[in-house]
Amino acid sequence: MRRLEDFFPYSSFRPYQRRLIEFIYDIFLREKIGLVYAPTGLGKTISVLSAHLLDPESKLFVLTRTRSQSKIYSRELRKLKKNIPNVTYVFLRSKQELCALAHKSKKLSRIPYGVFIKICEALKRRGKCPYFKGSTYEEGYTPRHVNISMRLLERGATVRRIVKAGIKRGLCPYEIARYLSRISNIVVGTYPYIFDDTTRENFLTSIDATLSDLRVVVDEAHNLPEFILSHHAKKLSTRSLEVAYEELRKIYVRTEEQNLAEILDLAIGFIYTLLMDLRHRGQEEFSHRMREIDISDIFSAIDLRGLEPLAEASYLLFNDNPYLSSLLLRIYDFADYYMKYYVDELYMTTLQTVYVGGKQHFIYQINLLDPSEQAIRILQQAKSVVLISGSLHPLEYYRLSLGLNAEPLYSRTEAIVLPNPFSPKNLRVYVDTELSTKYDERTPQMFHTYAQRLRIIATEAPRTGGILVIFPSYSILNSISELLGPLQREVFVETRKTKLSDVIRFLLQNPDGIIFAVAGGKLAEGIDYTHGGKTLIKIVVVAGLPFPEYNVYLIRRQEYYERQFRDKNLAIFITTIAPMIRRILQASGRLLRSEKDRGTVIILDRRFGRYSPYFPRTPWQLYEPYRGIRQLREILNEITRFLETHQKRD
Repeated sequence: MRRLEDFFPYSSFRPYQRRLIEFIYDIFLREKIGLVYAPTGLGKTISVLSAHLLDPESKLFVLTRTRSQSKIYSRELRKLKKNIPNVTYVFLRSKQELCALAHKSKKLSRIPYGVFIKICEALKRRGKCPYFKGSTYEEGYTPRHVNISMRLLERGATVRRIVKAGIKRGLCPYEIARYLSRISNIVVGTYPYIFDDTTRENFLTSIDATLSDLRVVVDEAHNLPEFILSHHAKKLSTRSLEVAYEELRKIYVRTEEQNLAEILDLAIGFIYTLLMDLRHRGQEEFSHRMREIDISDIFSAIDLRGLEPLAEASYLLFNDNPYLSSLLLRIYDFADYYMKYYVDELYMTTLQTVYVGGKQHFIYQINLLDPSEQAIRILQQAKSVVLISGSLHPLEYYRLSLGLNAEPLYSRTEAIVLPNPFSPKNLRVYVDTELSTKYDERTPQMFHTYAQRLRIIATEAPRTGGILVIFPSYSILNSISELLGPLQREVFVETRKTKLSDVIRFLLQNPDGIIFAVAGGKLAEGIDYTHGGKTLIKIVVVAGLPFPEYNVYLIRRQEYYERQFRDKNLAIFITTIAPMIRRILQASGRLLRSEKDRGTVIILDRRFGRYSPYFPRTPWQLYEPYRGIRQLREILNEITRFLETHQKRD
């Protein structure tokens, strides 16, 4: 066993950091599951790596949700390698991000991932990928592939280096990463490498490992329940089926190649049957609102001979018709998933009616009800697991949603809650008691009042930094922003295509600018608004409590948990209250990224008073309520003194 002082790359330890390292090391050593609530500022990344390197007898697999999180691991591993030259590590991305062809072709880099995977497999099978051919031959990896990979291992196998070397040397970057994953002691990848069944099985087989061989760390683990739910959500529309059917028929009529004609014929028959059945069922169950529906009889009667031809046709048609190729893979994915996984107790299917060009269409969606069903299967197999985040609050929510509250995981699980290393005086919370985005209060007058409050904040808040405004949904963001008119600060509005680099650039050019974002989105979570070691955001405004949308899916999940625990209040807590808390804590976490930062949260929703006991005591339960415009202006003057005094001291 190494001594921590012999390789720890910093001159001193942060408050509670040694305790964190010791806890994680103990989890690894005793092959347990550790639930770690470690607030920002404790040095979580270097603590995880140091705990492992004290006794690196097993392979460590770190899972990150975003690129920015993996970059932190890259930085810390570079520092550790100076003190432990023989430490070996490799960084993984999706196969598409590690594809040399995709780096050269915009079309290939932008297609849906499922389509890309099928195309990749077909190119390799037909010997048409020069990079794969350069890396492999019948007996395994080529000598050149092994040689280049070992050079990368000596330097540190980051994604950028792997891709650059692969393109330059005519090798497959993904195969380089996979080869290095077999021989590296530390692997840093993304959630799907463990929490997607197909990806996990293929990858572990390729590196000759099982989950029982791995120490698994889930970074920013507050994302895991929602990731599992979203990863197991599948959608299919009759419009997609209709377009695919019509396009395939046109191609079928023109084709003269016998093999392609046979494939298209089977695909057309499959799609036509599914289209007719789903359209007829939608008309029978017609409703303007989303509703639950049973389509198990439709899929039990499907002729499976038509399923694989969808994937084959998708590949064959990609170059000539990438949109159709994508449609075929989405249809395949939905049908394949339904037949493999769907059971009434754990899933639900919804139906929604939409109109496109005056024509009626139906959208069917599969949703998983309980993420613990997927989590338990994986967590119990791993040699040891550390679930770590600065936002694991309330802790009981994560126990319940990941299945840690019952066997077989309960007896293996240990938890630690570490104090916040930053002064509680660095963050203040204010609550407007006159506003609410409760559904039955979303009137034009209420939205006008929200717009009025935001105009005052934009005008009178201190200009010591940026303002992040979090809305419960895109629809509320749009409704309120339309009423604002020109503001006295530059405004950046999040869209579904927003890039994080654009936001940082905006703040550097407009240090007192305003960002309008949606709770739970990429601008509200998992991003550091920092420059020069300090945060660029000084105020977070929560423009309405960000509860999940109230719909038939949420109701069904509440019913599911009520049956599970025989407690209606607990069911509401799991499905509604806890997700709202996580979103607010994550958004406010953008404020304090170092011990020198100060920040303020302004919550524009009186309902916070009802839910504040669920939040950490400091500062959330010690919030300051206020009413009306006059008091808001007084609060903004107080915030100005609070932030500017601190800035002058720095």
